[in-house]
Amino acid sequence: MSGFEVAVAEPVELAERPLWDDRVNVLRWVDILAGDVHALAADGTHEVLHVGAPVGSIALRANGGIVVARGDGLVFLDADGIADRPELSLHLAPHTRFNDGACDPAGRFWIGTCATDGVAGRGVVHRVEPDGSFTVALRDVSISNGLAWSLDRATLYYVDSGDPCIRSYPYDVATGALGERHDLIVFGPGDGAPDGLIVDAEGAIWVAMWEGACVRRYAPDGTLLARLATPTSRPTCPAFGGRALDRLYVTTAWEGMSSAERAADPLAGALLVADVGARGLPALRFAG
Repeated sequence: MSGFEVAVAEPVELAERPLWDDRVNVLRWVDILAGDVHALAADGTHEVLHVGAPVGSIALRANGGIVVARGDGLVFLDADGIADRPELSLHLAPHTRFNDGACDPAGRFWIGTCATDGVAGRGVVHRVEPDGSFTVALRDVSISNGLAWSLDRATLYYVDSGDPCIRSYPYDVATGALGERHDLIVFGPGDGAPDGLIVDAEGAIWVAMWEGACVRRYAPDGTLLARLATPTSRPTCPAFGGRALDRLYVTTAWEGMSSAERAADPLAGALLVADVGARGLPALRFAG
């Protein structure tokens, strides 16, 4: 494995959930608190779309557009960036906002929330069906973060960053129902907090470690396979990109840092990329 390079140097406060759009060869990610959706094309062109409210996550759509979790609802944009169906309110609880989200193999969008005032257990995870109906799939969440599914579609891997572990749940892809929780990987003091995660083409789990200055790779049974140090302390989420899905992009953040801490960590908030000797999977798409 080689070290990380800087793909976009301009720092953002809280970048999250990068996605490679394989139809147009563009990496997309969000800056949550600024309400911005970023896009980096294969030729290096970098564009920013401001969506007018904090944005927790985006997902690609089957029609080539994106769905944006911003404010207290979902905005549906077509391939030209034009809204093509009514905004869907998820009726978020007071003092909460969207955080990370991902699509499941059946085309549902799973999107979590967290408290804006630091109160633990106030967040939830919503499961949104392609027809716009939705339900709360998980409750009593503190900081909802990474979601990803196993290659056989039978397991959901999930991170609540207020609870230092990677959970696994038996998953019924036909209904979206979850089975009994199992703590697959439990982290200790000094590891940092688990944040965003993905699954690669071999079924291994990659997780960014907030304040752990690394991305870790685990086997599906929880065995640690690799630890890739990042040149900044707060990586937030990995994603494989490039035409061959063989480059690992990692978003990072400077949220909560003092001026002195930012000076000592100048790449906090940059977008990083590395060749890691593994390949990813095409991003799952929302079917609505």
